[in-house]
Amino acid sequence: MSEEKRPQARVSRVILILIGIGMVVSLYFIVSATTGYFQNPQGSQWQTQLLFGLLILGAIWLFNFWIRGRSKKIEWHTVSQLKCEQEGCEYSEIRDFKEGDYVYKKLGNCPLCGGQDTLYIDLIYAYNPLEVKPQSTETAQSA
Repeated sequence: MSEEKRPQARVSRVILILIGIGMVVSLYFIVSATTGYFQNPQGSQWQTQLLFGLLILGAIWLFNFWIRGRSKKIEWHTVSQLKCEQEGCEYSEIRDFKEGDYVYKKLGNCPLCGGQDTLYIDLIYAYNPLEVKPQSTETAQSA
């Protein structure tokens, strides 16, 4: 089985380190402001420290939402697996899901054995096309 490179939404270590440093600095300013308030409630230094702490925290929060918005959304692809119910016929096909498909729906004649009204929908499922490719159950079992 060959390995394929898949696009993944990852945040680099540098960004994670910067976010961590920002959180520590923000926490330092907020704790320092709280301590300053209890020592001198009339002073203005604790207000400035609290403001800086909250601004840094808000900037990290907004950056987090911006990063999450940039990550790729998974677009699922829905398919129907067709099979022949004729004894001994191994026909299996995967096709795109169509409006009106449902499990065990009769589709007509089998193209392999020519059985009358033996082709039906066996499975309907969705998959992430970036991760796996659909296989019929016979192909998956023989692999």
